[in-house]
Order: sequence, then C-alpha cells, then structure tokens
Amino acid sequence: MTVSIWKRFKKEKPEGSVKELTDAEFDAFLAENKRAVVEVYLGTCFHCKRMEPIYDRVAEASSMKAAFARIEGRTQPKTARRYEVSSAPTFLFFKDGAKVASLEGELLQMELEHHVAIHFG
Repeated sequence: MTVSIWKRFKKEKPEGSVKELTDAEFDAFLAENKRAVVEVYLGTCFHCKRMEPIYDRVAEASSMKAAFARIEGRTQPKTARRYEVSSAPTFLFFKDGAKVASLEGELLQMELEHHVAIHFG
C-alpha cells in the first residue's frame, strides 16, 4: 500500500488549531463562532498544499481573534457552491454567520495576517 507523501510527513495539528469541516458541520461551526475564517481548498491543488502551513501558522497566532477551519471543495461541494467559490484556495471571512469578505489564491503569511487584523481587530 502506498501512502501519499503529503500524508506521510504531515504532523498532528495542535488541539484548537484549524478544524476540518464537512458540509453538514459548516452551519454549526459558524453558529458556534462569532468570527471565523474558512479556507476552501482542493486536495489536489498545488497552491492549496503550499498554503496549508501558512494558514496553520496564522490560525495558531490569531486563535484569540477568530476560529479557523477548512473545507475540501470537491468532496464538500455544497458549501463551495453556496459561497460561489470559483478558485482554490479561497479564504472566507465571517462575522455573526454572515460572509464579510473573501480572498482567492496563494497569499503571503503577512497578507493573510493583515486581512485577519482588518476584519477581526
């Protein structure tokens, strides 16, 4: 049996960092978290794989400002369609359950941190 190189070297994430969501869990996550950032990604997307450690670092550093999650757009298409996500990765920003902003594409860590600060202080 072969194991993907991405899974093989992937380390366990600390408790409370980025939560992996399904379509069924999405609304409950937003209801539980007044401020949230959700990354919509594709498992086969090179840019998404490059963003994963950056997103994880921003989530860890900004955990007091917002909750962070990700959802796989191909296996969980309902949420991607609902928010009209057309590229990956896409970062959705929510306040009180309403989408307030979105960013598309590969970003630098400081760019993502800047947008978290803009929307969540």
